Amino acid sequence: MVIVVATALIGGLVPAVISSVGSGLLLNVLFTPPLYTITIDEPENALAILLFVVVGIAVATVVDTAARRTSQAAKARAEADTLTLLSHSLLNASDDTDGLLASACALFNAISAALPRRSSSPNPATPWIR
Repeated sequence: MVIVVATALIGGLVPAVISSVGSGLLLNVLFTPPLYTITIDEPENALAILLFVVVGIAVATVVDTAARRTSQAAKARAEADTLTLLSHSLLNASDDTDGLLASACALFNAISAALPRRSSSPNPATPWIR
């Protein structure tokens, strides 16, 4: 099981499933009578190996999902930090549009930035001036 979990952490779901099936086969060959063959004499042993593989796949799925969610949470936190910095810059700026655009360029490592100007047109289909 440790190898299945480690494989799920390092390689992802597919290698962990392969590792789980391989470890189930290894369990059969090394520890289930008749030893050193792939055949199984007792149905209880077949059920035990099947449960081992199912639990290994379930653990690999949970570990893979947790690793993906951790990565998504880190990206979301970075985006939230960036938005916090921009909102503080906007709140502290007193009509300093150039300063706000400069800080946005610095945060996003951009060459330039622009703000659209709101149209005075009553037509909601074209609210922004291009």
